[in-house]
Amino acid sequence: MRPDKSNAFKSILFVTYQMALEHFSDEFKADDYVRTALTYYLENGDPKYFPSARLRNDLQGNFSRAEVARELADYLYQYMQTHKAESRMEKRLNLNLFNLEMDGYSEAQIMEQLRNCLLGQSEKFYDIDSSYLRKMAVKIYEQNEIRKMIVEQKKYEAEIASKSQEQYGVTNVRVNREALNLCREEVLRGTQISIQNGIGQNNRRNGRILQRPRREYSIDDEMFAVTDIGMSRENQEDSVLILKHPSNPNYRMLVVADGMGGHASGEKASYETVRQMIDWYEHINPIYFKEENKRELSIMWAEKLKAIDMDINRKFPGAGSTFVGAIVGDKSTLMCSVGDSRAYIVDNNMELRQMTVDDNIGFHEWKAKWGTVYAQSPSGKSKATIEKMLDEKDRVRFEKFSNVITNSLGAGEGTTPKFVSIANSAYRTLMLFSDGVTDCLSDSQIMAITRQTQPRELAKAIVDTAITNDSYRPDLQNNPQYKASIRGGKDNTTAAVYTRKRGGNER
Repeated sequence: MRPDKSNAFKSILFVTYQMALEHFSDEFKADDYVRTALTYYLENGDPKYFPSARLRNDLQGNFSRAEVARELADYLYQYMQTHKAESRMEKRLNLNLFNLEMDGYSEAQIMEQLRNCLLGQSEKFYDIDSSYLRKMAVKIYEQNEIRKMIVEQKKYEAEIASKSQEQYGVTNVRVNREALNLCREEVLRGTQISIQNGIGQNNRRNGRILQRPRREYSIDDEMFAVTDIGMSRENQEDSVLILKHPSNPNYRMLVVADGMGGHASGEKASYETVRQMIDWYEHINPIYFKEENKRELSIMWAEKLKAIDMDINRKFPGAGSTFVGAIVGDKSTLMCSVGDSRAYIVDNNMELRQMTVDDNIGFHEWKAKWGTVYAQSPSGKSKATIEKMLDEKDRVRFEKFSNVITNSLGAGEGTTPKFVSIANSAYRTLMLFSDGVTDCLSDSQIMAITRQTQPRELAKAIVDTAITNDSYRPDLQNNPQYKASIRGGKDNTTAAVYTRKRGGNER
């Protein structure tokens, strides 16, 4: 393989190792998992043991069995030339290589025999069974190349931790991550975005993905958030927040803010938004979360967002941020939006409903036509009506200027937050997304993921799918107002999810 392809191949194995380590919490089991997955692919051309759809697609789409066999054969041959044989099998392989050379075989011929044996096209390499040689090649490759990447990653993480200690005076102690609320701490420290950008820069510097540039958070197995740079952006401008109220942990807040105006200011605008939300929310008297006071809460919230709008305008001219937030109160959940970041619920009939309104022209035109129908229950409407309504909604994301929004924080023309409320008992799951999700996934895709995924994995599954899913609309190919395709991961991608525990949250 070319060096760039070889690095990409190693990255797939490294990410597989990371996912296996997260699952097993054991380095030896993670090593064994990677070797099993790779060995099976060499034997059968089937990537089924790689732990995510994206990894399987990346492997099959970019590396044939023959290419993988060539990579391993080349590596095994060079390894045996430069390292002293230590194990019994290494000594036996070394002797076989020597015997072939003495029999007059050229290096190219020996390499070809190695590749054919790894692919199962010959039963033996000299006197070593092909299955044994395959396992040997995979083991040597994994324990040297992937281990090298692991050491590099640990070194980088140690550097980040050291810098964090110096800056914040924090010692590296074990804590209960859920009790600490890592999301809140990283927002207040200003590291949520900088950690991701640092990982992205390190990946580019090394020419391969050592680690996904993302942050993942959870609280009480009820609230989850994932924010990821995506596949095309060099910097993160999204911010996310999940929070419990200090006076009553049954009250919760979720926020997604998508910065605009270039990374230098866009990330500052979204950070300023979530930072001020923490201070505002934690100082609200819990009495305002009571059902009878939700109108007052919405007024207070609107005033705070207008103050944030003015602060962004003053501190970061030309920058802005979308906003979508939800406060789970006494008997109802109040949602607020500015821009095109969205809030959805999955109701008790397992139907997906978008609760907020996108501040762009295309969506407003669709809402003027279909808004009343969309808000109603699907029962009583024909299948053809539902399909036409959702098809026209999906077309909006393919409009060439779909990301030109008419309302934001910091736009310089004031801001108009929109509010909607729903009873806590009326939904199972609440989801907040930046447009990095909703540009790349249709409502039908989001609903399918929701139905197939456990709550604690839902935010991660949606983000993972959004950054790898390419969308196509061949019917729009020749329409000048539309683009016919949307590349997965084209933007920063963020999801915050709250799943109500059985029995509800009414207090």
